[in-house]
Amino acid sequence: MDFSVVLLTLAVVAVPSQMLLLDLLGKLPATKTLRFVGVPALVVFVLLLLFFSTSNSVLLGAVALGIAAGLLATLALDSIRIPGYLLRWMPMDLPMRFGTMILGLDKKLKLRVMSSVLSHVNEQIQRGVPSNELMDEKGFPKLPMLSMRKLLRPAFKSVMEESGVPSWKVRTSGYLWHYTNGASFGVIHALLFGADWLFTILFGFLLAATFIAILRFMIPPMRLGRRMPSVILLAHVGVILVFGFVFQAFLSGGAMELSLLEQLTRLLGL
Repeated sequence: MDFSVVLLTLAVVAVPSQMLLLDLLGKLPATKTLRFVGVPALVVFVLLLLFFSTSNSVLLGAVALGIAAGLLATLALDSIRIPGYLLRWMPMDLPMRFGTMILGLDKKLKLRVMSSVLSHVNEQIQRGVPSNELMDEKGFPKLPMLSMRKLLRPAFKSVMEESGVPSWKVRTSGYLWHYTNGASFGVIHALLFGADWLFTILFGFLLAATFIAILRFMIPPMRLGRRMPSVILLAHVGVILVFGFVFQAFLSGGAMELSLLEQLTRLLGL
């Protein structure tokens, strides 16, 4: 029973991150995933919390601690990511892109960005810039991060003005999704690994590596360079530290026994 309930909870809390992946991979827009999967998942999650509150206070505590740890870890991540953006080591405030996805503006934004990129490439070639500095070996535009940063801001501004959507709405939607993702990762960690520093470190670096990998889908015409991945890795070290210390200090012994890792270990007799 505990094993099945933990699996169901993990499936439900994984929905926010799957919304992002499905949209970036072109499988299903975030607006549709939110409507047909996200809302039902939220209902199931609330029902699970009500069930835990009456019959399994240990799981309720683990989920609540996971949410708190996830929110704190996202704050730690942003304490590094945002200065990285302000120092011009990041092309944009990335949750803004999440906002365009959730509000159905992303297709228009991508078209506007690609138009700006092509115009910029043609202009630079006419000025004598070598094509290998502007395109990859297949002839697809690949611009330095600073060049993409200069092109992204006016593209965002024009798309929001044409759509009549204020920037605060895009930012609020994006940051809400961003912190929901963080909370969901906290719950996933608590229910998967409990309090285990080794798996916390592996989980944090897996999140960082996954995010770096999907950047080519988020901003296809951009060369990653060195600074942006470095900021992302350092930001996820902050996530690792928050998860590690919070779960070691506050996750109950009963919750650790209910973690999927501990249940599988017992099941396999290890």
